Amino acid sequence: MRVEIVSEEDQREPAAAIAAGVRGAARVLGLPRATVTVKLTDPEEMRRLNRTWRGRDLPTDVLSFPAHGPAGYLGDLAICPAEAARRAGRGRRPATRDLEALAIHGLLHLLGFDHERDDGEMERAEREIGRRLRARRRRR
Repeated sequence: MRVEIVSEEDQREPAAAIAAGVRGAARVLGLPRATVTVKLTDPEEMRRLNRTWRGRDLPTDVLSFPAHGPAGYLGDLAICPAEAARRAGRGRRPATRDLEALAIHGLLHLLGFDHERDDGEMERAEREIGRRLRARRRRR
């Protein structure tokens, strides 16, 4: 899986966590060679994107834009590390794990999953992918 990260700031740690999440999920799902572009945004840009594409005038942590073009290109994700951190608060897991989870969530949307309509299918897929990735980490 090729993951292209686009950012106007130096965000190596978030970028690495997001790329790991997308690549790990792709391995678990057995995806063929494909490409995803991830734009790291700030809350202001994410709010604008959310308003434009979803009609919701507030920032969010992840948005997915499935591709309708060349085979092998799954689409684009917009992820806002600052909004993700705000929503996570002082959780028990590292911030990088939250970003990895958002990347998995976004990738599943690119593949057609929709948690607002699928009766829990996407949530089950997210849990299973997370479980497998944790198991792989423990074996290393």
